[in-house]
Amino acid sequence: MARCMICNVEFDPASGSSKSFCPKHCAPIPQNKSIFAKVDVGLRAIMGLAILTLISIFLIALIYSCAQSHGLVEFTYPRSVLDHKTSVIDGNTELDVTIKLRGWDAGAGDVYSATQDMEEIMKHELKEGGAEQNTVFHIVGDAGGGYDNYGNPRPTHLIGAFDIRYSMEDIRQINWDHISEFRLLNLGIVSGITPAGVGVAKEYCEKNREYSQVFCEGF
Repeated sequence: MARCMICNVEFDPASGSSKSFCPKHCAPIPQNKSIFAKVDVGLRAIMGLAILTLISIFLIALIYSCAQSHGLVEFTYPRSVLDHKTSVIDGNTELDVTIKLRGWDAGAGDVYSATQDMEEIMKHELKEGGAEQNTVFHIVGDAGGGYDNYGNPRPTHLIGAFDIRYSMEDIRQINWDHISEFRLLNLGIVSGITPAGVGVAKEYCEKNREYSQVFCEGF
């Protein structure tokens, strides 16, 4: 004899379909299986939805990349760019781009960040195949700022740091796979440097002179 695990009543295991439950309580076993089956179906549905989501994200990224490579997506200038325009100077067409440094206290990293944005813009101009002979980057930064004795913010105003000019002929020769942003500074012609520009350039060159030798010659 055996005792039913539900009602504790003795029963003959030979007379039922289970050795753990009396014939009256054999139903719980298929009920438990039904619960597990429902959980399994739910998990499979969640996994299927997750896979579909990943596939959708991949396809969207692929479509965007293809559209961008074919010029179907409008180029977005980096956030550091305050202004960009095409002008004609002495008969030469040039793209003038004003880039704002993040802050004088950012030092070497600030110039490096600006150079990364310059590279992105140069690559875009090459892809567009524009008619500009030169690209000129006007590097500027905030002056003033901070807080007064009462804790109120002081006004800021933009001041120039320096200009750096690249000829499109030079830009077309760049092998982007084998040149770093540091060395990119060596290819430009620096002009219009201000005392503030000297300060930020010196701080940059203290850490990166070995990579930007030409740019750092005057600092």
